[in-house]
Formats: sequence, structure tokens, C-alpha cells
Amino acid sequence: MEPHIFRSLASYLRRENLLKDKRIKVEEKLAFFLYMLSHNASFEALQLEFQHSNHTFHKCIREFFNIIPVLSRRFLKPPIIDHPHPRIANDDRFFPYFENCIGAIDGTHMPISISPHLATPFRNRKGTLSHNVMIVSDFDLNITYISCGWEGSATDARVLRSAKATGFTVPPGKFYLVDGGYANTESFLAPYRDMKPSLHLVGTPNFNLKRAALGVRKTSPTNKKKKSPKATKARAQWNLGLEKSLVDILHEHNNDYYRAQNEWSGDTWNRMTQIFQERNQHVNFVKSQLRDKEKELKREYKMLGEARTQSGAGWDEKSCMIVAEKALWDNLEISFPRIGKFKRNDFPMYDSLGDLYDGQIAEGNHNFTSTSKASQLDEEFEDERVQEVVSEFDEDILKGHRCRLKGGE
Repeated sequence: MEPHIFRSLASYLRRENLLKDKRIKVEEKLAFFLYMLSHNASFEALQLEFQHSNHTFHKCIREFFNIIPVLSRRFLKPPIIDHPHPRIANDDRFFPYFENCIGAIDGTHMPISISPHLATPFRNRKGTLSHNVMIVSDFDLNITYISCGWEGSATDARVLRSAKATGFTVPPGKFYLVDGGYANTESFLAPYRDMKPSLHLVGTPNFNLKRAALGVRKTSPTNKKKKSPKATKARAQWNLGLEKSLVDILHEHNNDYYRAQNEWSGDTWNRMTQIFQERNQHVNFVKSQLRDKEKELKREYKMLGEARTQSGAGWDEKSCMIVAEKALWDNLEISFPRIGKFKRNDFPMYDSLGDLYDGQIAEGNHNFTSTSKASQLDEEFEDERVQEVVSEFDEDILKGHRCRLKGGE
């Protein structure tokens, strides 16, 4: 960071009464925070660099975490949509195809450290612990929206769905560019998977985003290698009794010896497959079919759990079904395309699956967005500032008493 930007930022924090000069100046507090962010520094590293106590760093860093929500409300603004961005309007490659595009959305994973017994939902598909953060940017590379705090196992699409439910909106007729991790809708334009865009095709009739705007899809190639008949696996025919038997076996092996942080081990699946075959001798399911069914049950449990949190949705404990009005069901089917079968069918193993997966899947309990209610954030921040002022006032009174006592002696 350039020195003049550093000084301007420190002056702004002091002028807006977000940070105060005490024993440690605002500039030094800001240096603590920026050094920690840029070097991923621990408190021990800060002690070596700045020669202060661990308690001092903890207090200063906490001050910054308290004011960041307030700063996000002040600096993260929605994009201007009155006219196309100059980079689009003045370039024949992009205009008029992207005339209504107002920015881009992508997700990034921020590494974290957390207690082992809480780590499971934060483990992403690469095996590391992280938060899944969604960032929205305009074409000037200005960040206009942030959704953070989702566990690393949450998909990009789920984070976006949560953001839409908590205040993120797309103006009518406008859209954002997204990658293949998101659905292709009127408000979010994703690349077509069957065609890779090339620079020399941009602005030509063959450019896939222009084809998308016209509703034209490229057919997939027909010269794919045919699978061997021996490799074809018969589809497993499941019923409620077989599903209950599988869930019972999962419960029997739901402990640290058999189950890792995100998954049962391969040897455990071999053992569970053998037990399942012994208890259900009229079927002959292999390990991969049991694992596929477990993933399906987990996906349906997550979907119904999230649908139950929607405003207006209820849950009938006796019938084990979602209860909602027709208009709400229409919205649920848009948000959860696979939920349609539960409109008339029950899901009796919901509670049993909850015992398996609660605390093991991403729920977004720590989610925070840049559009969170300003009043709530400011009130919490002001309450803490008032408490600090009161404590400082009490300390001044105590110091005055000590001085008078010493003078009386």
C-alpha cells in the first residue's frame, strides 16, 4: 500500500470516530491489521515485528473486526445501470451482446483454522478448511457486493441462492456473468459447457454467448467412445425398507473409528456393504450403489432442510412433508429444481438423517453480507463504543480517587 493511501485511510478512521488514539495511535493499529492480512501473520509473528503484548494485538484486531461491517455498508455500492459500461459500449466485440451486463460474480475460498470437532462442514472438495466467499464486481474492478462466512463445503450456487434470499437483487432486464459453477438463468449468464469460447470467435455469429442470447445450443459431439457393455451398471431399485436398512447401518458406524471428518472410509464402506447384503439377501447391491444412495439421501436432506427455512414454509411432523401454499411451492421449485417430487411424497427419514448430518454439512450460520441491516450493525458497534467510553470514564474516576488519596496522605 502506498504511503499516502495509508495516511488517508488512517485519517478517515480517526475522523469518523471509528478508531481512537489511545496508548497506541490509529496508524499503528492499522499497521497491525494490514500486516496480519498481507502476511497471514499470527499473534506471535506480530509480537516479533511490533514488540507489543499478545493482549494488545487481540484488542486492536478485534476493534477492526467490529468496524468492518460498518465500512462495508459505506463503501460497497451497487453498480450504475443507467447505461452500458463504456468498455462494453465502445467495443464492437461486446456491444450489443453484453449491453445489459452489469458485472461478474465468482466465488473464492479463504483458508481458515478451526477446532477439529467443528471442522467437518468447512472442509472443501480439495480437502482443506476454508470459507466460501462470493464476490460481485463491476467492469471497473470495484467490488459491489460480498457474501462471506459460508462453510467451505457449500457450493457456489448455494452461496448465491442464500445471497438472493438475504437482499442481493439483480435489476430487471440486467444480468451478471458467472462461471460454470452457477446455473444459466435470465439474471446469470454462464458459459455453455459444450463450447469453449475462443478469442478469435468473440464478436462473430459463432460466439457462444451470442448463441446463448438467441437460445441456440450446440449439440454435443457424437463421436464419443462407447462404453463397454460390461461396464454398464444396472440401476438399483430402492424402496423405503432398503433405505431404512442403509440408514440404520450408517448409524451403527457413525463414530470416529469408522467415520472421517467428511466421509466414511473405504474399508468401512466394504464392511457396511457386506452387512447390508447379509440383512437384505433378496437384492445384490455393490458398494458404489450404496454410496450413491447415501449421497442422494444427504442431498435431499440438505435440500429439504433449506426449504424449511424459507418464509411461509412449514413441516408436518406426522406426514413428514413440506407444507406450503401453491405460490411458495412455485418459488421452491425454481430455487430447488429437484424438490418437486416431495410435493406429494413424504420423507420419513428426515429426523434420522438429521442425527447423521447435523453439524456435518454447511448451514451458513456464520454468513454475513455487505447488505446486512445497517441499523443493527451500527447499534451493535455503538453499544460497544459506549461500553468502552464508560469503562474509560470509570478508570479516570478511579485514577482521580487514587490521586486524592495520595494527596491526603
